[in-house]
Amino acid sequence: MRLMMRLVLAVCVIPAASYGQTAPAPGVQPPAEVERLMPSQVFFRSQSATVQIRNSAAFRYSDGMVTLAGIVDTSGYSTAQRETYQFYLLTDVPLEAGGKRIAPGAYGCGFLPEKGFIVLDLGGNELFQVPITREAAMTRPRPLQMMPGANADGLKLYVGRDFVTLQRTR
Repeated sequence: MRLMMRLVLAVCVIPAASYGQTAPAPGVQPPAEVERLMPSQVFFRSQSATVQIRNSAAFRYSDGMVTLAGIVDTSGYSTAQRETYQFYLLTDVPLEAGGKRIAPGAYGCGFLPEKGFIVLDLGGNELFQVPITREAAMTRPRPLQMMPGANADGLKLYVGRDFVTLQRTR
């Protein structure tokens, strides 16, 4: 059994280029890759919620690690929870937003006019909030999207015209 587990693990870590596929390029990922990476349902505050894949985004770093975000259907949550929990954030890497650290993991998040970018643990407890920036000149804002940041390890996470900069940390 142990030999079988080692074989399965070995197969799982073979780079994509080894079996005829090209590895996805770093940066904001195309819709097909987002659809492949983003789970269709996520867990938050003792409930499962459906992710709106069309309103999801992914950012791949040069080492293949990713950060994902997707708007969720919060119809089963209380009104107070729906106001703060707008989208799900998953990250393979540690991030920083407004001087606050986000460890690798899964989070509920929201953009609130009076509070800014709010990050919640999976139990719905507020971890922190940082200011958001409004990009009024943006044409055709989408419900949720990612744009490249100032460097290869940074990105801007938008909800409509509002955004927060997420920077990978070590």
